[in-house]
Amino acid sequence: MVITAVPGSPNRNGNTAKLVRRALEGAYTLGARVELIYLRDYRIEYCNGCLSNGSDTFCLARGRCIIADDAELLKGKLMASDGIILASPSYGIQPSARMKNFLTDRIGMWTAYTSGFAGRYFVGISTAGGIGANKVARDLAFSSTVGFFGRAFASGWQGALVGHETID
Repeated sequence: MVITAVPGSPNRNGNTAKLVRRALEGAYTLGARVELIYLRDYRIEYCNGCLSNGSDTFCLARGRCIIADDAELLKGKLMASDGIILASPSYGIQPSARMKNFLTDRIGMWTAYTSGFAGRYFVGISTAGGIGANKVARDLAFSSTVGFFGRAFASGWQGALVGHETID
């Protein structure tokens, strides 16, 4: 079993990243192969909206995005996983902009129209200094289960209200 975690935080040692590493440690202890992908380390451009142009250059006709960045590489890593942990701090009761761009704009339409993550299990993790951690974690867990076919599974989510403290 392969578990891949994707924290969308700009902080590699922040509270969200720490919880993600703990989750991966647990999966590893139970025998899973694990991979940690920090979105901040990859170049993810903004969506061009080519989905609607009706030609064979758009992403659904090609089966991949036409933008030459790291989004397809990351999508491939997620496709090779059995379980996916999506994580982000709560920014205004939403995931980070980096996570929203990757998850909603870059692979979201592909997921919605193809249910490309069918059979995979998703977990959402979020932390917040004030509000929104549970909502963000739940939204992340369910993000790839939507679409016309909805064949992926939300396994669970954990939102942690940590205030302005640093967790260990």
